[in-house]
Amino acid sequence: MVLYDKPIVVLGAGLCGLTAARELARAGLKVVVLEAEQGVGGLARTVHREGHRVDLGSHRLHPAVFQGELGAWLDEICGDILMTRPRKGRLRLNGSYIAYPPSLLGLLGALGFQNTCKCFKGWVRQKAYPENFDLPPNYESYIVSRVGREAYRIFYRPYALKVWRIDPTLLSIDEVKKRVITSNPVAAAGDALKRLVKRGAEDEPSYLYPKGGIGMIAQRLAEDIKSYGGRVETGVRLCRVGTSSSGLVDTVIYDKNGSLEKVPVSAVAGTIPLPVLRSLLDEPCPDEVSTALEQLSWRSLRLLYWQTPGLCQEECETLYFPEIEYPFGRVSVPRLFDLNMGVPGGGELISLELPCGDNEEIWRISDTELLDLMRPLLEESEVIQKKKSAEASIFSERVRYVYPLLGVNWRKDFATSYFWVRRFANLYPIGRQGLFLHNNMDQSITLGLKWARGFLRNGPVNPAWDDTIWSWAETKIRD
Repeated sequence: MVLYDKPIVVLGAGLCGLTAARELARAGLKVVVLEAEQGVGGLARTVHREGHRVDLGSHRLHPAVFQGELGAWLDEICGDILMTRPRKGRLRLNGSYIAYPPSLLGLLGALGFQNTCKCFKGWVRQKAYPENFDLPPNYESYIVSRVGREAYRIFYRPYALKVWRIDPTLLSIDEVKKRVITSNPVAAAGDALKRLVKRGAEDEPSYLYPKGGIGMIAQRLAEDIKSYGGRVETGVRLCRVGTSSSGLVDTVIYDKNGSLEKVPVSAVAGTIPLPVLRSLLDEPCPDEVSTALEQLSWRSLRLLYWQTPGLCQEECETLYFPEIEYPFGRVSVPRLFDLNMGVPGGGELISLELPCGDNEEIWRISDTELLDLMRPLLEESEVIQKKKSAEASIFSERVRYVYPLLGVNWRKDFATSYFWVRRFANLYPIGRQGLFLHNNMDQSITLGLKWARGFLRNGPVNPAWDDTIWSWAETKIRD
């Protein structure tokens, strides 16, 4: 392995960036991590507000992650603080709560006999007389062809409108393949029967969670980086990524507490969004690249935290709301992940996750105004008790670049943007935002591991990395 005089700079201290930096620092390389927020972890960080300790929404590690090499790696990082917790999530559908992840019987029970018959007839009709679609393959055509028009109308179309706020025919089929279950009724019944036969007491749903909050994983990674001689700088403002006449990036300039710092680099790994990364480069780009970058957009997330008068769905750590009438997608109870989370000294705090755009009312209004909008829905859906509460904590977090909007042309726009940035051979967009991904925490960690190990094998210029980028787009989301 070659040791480089100049450091490798990682832009962003999310799980992918921290993982990559740790592997490089552990191998003896100079590493600098630069993060705009005051803490590490990115979307998987734990924040302290008004005496409360909370995550940015509902996060967990799935037991299946702890298999093979990744399991051993995670055990080394945080095995001593991981707790196995029973999973008691519920999904609200058609006025009823059912266990989550849902079973076939649970879904049928919530859906009701009449709607079940409509969905089954719609599926049979689609198989006997397939619809013809004039538009290019998209979210709607893909789902209708698999489950029929009725199931699409009842379940899938409202879900798309709720999360992305655009006509589903403008969404890519990649969005379906990553997030949406579209098993036909026969396959779903077969899967349910197999699970019923195999189920035992040891198969009760569970998850793993670190004591002190999900952000403890990032905190451990940052501590490791420092122990190996690397630097992790938080609360910085990135100013510029400089380039040389040889077609490489050679410097990163950032502002720390009003003081400009200039770091000469051997390579840069950018886990920040591609449009932001491009804006830091001191090189003009062609019009088609600018247009493609403008097409890459994300949905943001407003997280509202509120000390409630009392819960109706007791001992349920996460409630899921796929229906369009509820602006929140998930409601979680931090205390049920870890007794040290939520309200100090007792009491209940809930976290509402509200997908939105930066120009929407949900993003702009005050915490009190947002609670006034949400409270009747929380009462009507039997999340909280209908009684007047005393003055209590209420605060929120706003997070940009959370859910990439995968339009029908997203692959073309992403490729145009990505490969223009990669013309600088030692500059690598990686991670969830750099590669326009929506994925799980373990998938971000795996991405960071693979990029760092490729760097250690091949050095700052590694064209082979580009051959892997589309494989990350195929990752399936686990809730």
